[in-house]
Amino acid sequence: MDLQRNTVGSKQIFKNFNWFMKNRRFQQVTIGIAIFIIIYALIATSLTPQKYNLHPNEYATEDIISPKDVINEVATNKKIEQAIADVGEIYTPDRNIQKQAIDKANSFFNKVLEVQAMQISPDEKNKDEIKVNKLSSESPIKLAKDDYITAVQASKDDINSLRTRVIEYLNAAFEKNINDNENDLKEKKQDYSYAMSNLVLRKDLKDLGTNIGFMLIKPNMVLDI
Repeated sequence: MDLQRNTVGSKQIFKNFNWFMKNRRFQQVTIGIAIFIIIYALIATSLTPQKYNLHPNEYATEDIISPKDVINEVATNKKIEQAIADVGEIYTPDRNIQKQAIDKANSFFNKVLEVQAMQISPDEKNKDEIKVNKLSSESPIKLAKDDYITAVQASKDDINSLRTRVIEYLNAAFEKNINDNENDLKEKKQDYSYAMSNLVLRKDLKDLGTNIGFMLIKPNMVLDI
């Protein structure tokens, strides 16, 4: 009787085991657990540093690699400083300098037209002298007296034509960028003067335009900090 029960029990266990083995859900869980165990074992093995049995003053028979990367901050900072030094100083154009020059030129020509339009008493003998003195005292650009005389006596069309060219040539000079050294500044002024000399205007007007430019052309490259 007991033998029969054991046989029946064994069959039931085998039947249950066989059912589990054929059950898809059971298979997925079993495979998942197996994969987890394998991955965990691999990670644990790779993270566990190898141990060496060494004694003080004993030389290692093989290279021992540190499990951590250590940054040498002193050496790294020196390399950074050296890299910065190798690049050198960097200069960028300051467009405000160009804008200020153009604004001053326009202000000058506006003042010239304003002075030319002044109403002076017919009885006054030195009308031009009065206008020249006023322009000299209120001009945004410091020029020689001969330049003020030329400006006061020029026609409105000549003044407007000269204004157009002065603005054009000033922009051309600044667009090429002017470094803070004597040679570059001299070169830019020479280019400006050459362009001005080719204008179809009276010589005194071309001289006026040249002198205006020379007063306004200055280095526009500033250190980029």
